[in-house]
Amino acid sequence: MAASRACTVRALFTNSALAVLSRATGLGRLRGATAPSEHEYRLFNELHANIAALVQVVPPLALRSASAPPLSTFAETARGLGLLPLPQDFPPPPPDEAEEQAKRRLQSSFAPGERATLLVPLPSAPPGCTARDFHRLPSLEGVQFFEQAVVADVLEDDQDGAQLDSQHVSYSFSVREPSHALSFAIGTGSDGSPLLTYSVPHAFYQLPDGSKWAEHTDLYDLDDVRAQGRKTKLPFRQLLEDIRERELLAAQGRRHTNLDDAEYECHVFSRPEFDRRTEAGELPPEAFFCRKMFDPERMSLVGPWAPPTSS
Repeated sequence: MAASRACTVRALFTNSALAVLSRATGLGRLRGATAPSEHEYRLFNELHANIAALVQVVPPLALRSASAPPLSTFAETARGLGLLPLPQDFPPPPPDEAEEQAKRRLQSSFAPGERATLLVPLPSAPPGCTARDFHRLPSLEGVQFFEQAVVADVLEDDQDGAQLDSQHVSYSFSVREPSHALSFAIGTGSDGSPLLTYSVPHAFYQLPDGSKWAEHTDLYDLDDVRAQGRKTKLPFRQLLEDIRERELLAAQGRRHTNLDDAEYECHVFSRPEFDRRTEAGELPPEAFFCRKMFDPERMSLVGPWAPPTSS
């Protein structure tokens, strides 16, 4: 009887555990284009193993009784006894030391505002610029706009690990080539890897205080959409319909980020251009395409996305 009950409870709770883990870590990516991380696999194995512990606190025949408490009652009891940890109970793995060292080198190598060099001054703000509203400025007087931004990355090391102060890796961006997009660092993921944006530039500018900024549209991958859905607690399945591999969704609205936070580069094309470059063997690294725009506050589609035009 005990063995039979255990099998019944295991079967019922396995689906429940998978649902909990999928919401907490995005394990649903198993069915998508991106494989789950090692951290997510570990969480799944931990949670699956603890199903057996949950069985210990389920009374015999309780699941067959019409007046039985809901399964959540047993889960709360088990968790109170320390028998059923959930994904949020597990601390994230420590950050990758190489990433941390790179950030420390970067921070120690540049004073604020020195990472980016702005080139080719423009006579006025680009059309649709929202810098005045974002920074709450009375006017754009004293704000300088530029066509290009060159952002220095971490210092290169020689074979012995010594920094070579005269050599830097740099990324060059231009509002005339908006498909060459920026990736801004916005934090660290649960698996310790850096969280980066996909940001198509609209403008580069310098404020009177000397700080240098980019105005941009952010694009979301599947994980970003799921995370935003959990944050807003709104349904978002319709956003994931008909999404292809390497496809991003453009977030409605413009954002502004200090160029000191630029971490890397990526490329975002229209679908026809992405396909053309793929067939011609001309697709650069970290390349994606975008067809649709959505409202991240309402988690709903807005319409087709039109890439910024080069001017």
